[in-house]
Amino acid sequence: MKTLTAKILRVGVTLLLVLIAAIAIFRAWSFYTESPWTRDAKFTADVLAIAPDVSGLLTAVPLRDNQPVKKGDLLLVVDKPRYQEADVSYYQALAEEKKREASRRRSLVTNAMSQEQIDQASNDFSTVSHQLAKAIAVRNLARMDLARTEVRTAGSPT
Repeated sequence: MKTLTAKILRVGVTLLLVLIAAIAIFRAWSFYTESPWTRDAKFTADVLAIAPDVSGLLTAVPLRDNQPVKKGDLLLVVDKPRYQEADVSYYQALAEEKKREASRRRSLVTNAMSQEQIDQASNDFSTVSHQLAKAIAVRNLARMDLARTEVRTAGSPT
């Protein structure tokens, strides 16, 4: 009975010492990873997470290391040429041409050409009108994205 009690006591003390050592190692690791230090001084930093609204390559980061920033300061610029305005003049000219062609064919009636050709001209005009509307939407989106290529600070860190 004494030997069983002694064994249990030895195992219990060993497990307790291992548990205390594990806690001490974890606390030391936490201390050194969560509060960095140097021999000269302890330091802290205010860190803000930032993310642009548009994707692309960073073309400019006009900040220096450890530069304080204020509200509205430019932090980075994302690939502006990717978001330059789309050209809609091609679709505007094409739409005008298809509109003239469709109205001319409608005025010629079916004596000069088939009804199918007249309908095809109207369908071409309708298709180009939709392409023009899409090009205008793409241009407007490009304008909005172009404004979002500059990432500025929303507020001053405290």
